Amino acid sequence: MLCAMSIIAKSLLAFIAFFFLASIGLIAFYRASGQYVDENGVLVEEFWALGLGTLSLLVAAALGLVFALKVTLERRGTRPHH
Repeated sequence: MLCAMSIIAKSLLAFIAFFFLASIGLIAFYRASGQYVDENGVLVEEFWALGLGTLSLLVAAALGLVFALKVTLERRGTRPHH
């Protein structure tokens, strides 16, 4: 199946993998970094990592839908019509 896919479909798979792995890494970093309140009473946390991780996960999901649509349309176009 992987050989029959177009270069666009393969590129979409690569982008999906990148954004999904980035989201896992960023969310894991956020969880591992912890949070604390400094001497001024300000909450200190790596909130940017949680935001980017969530955004990366949403981008991976959206690209997954585009990939599924692309593969479905490619398969539909190669079927013989009756």
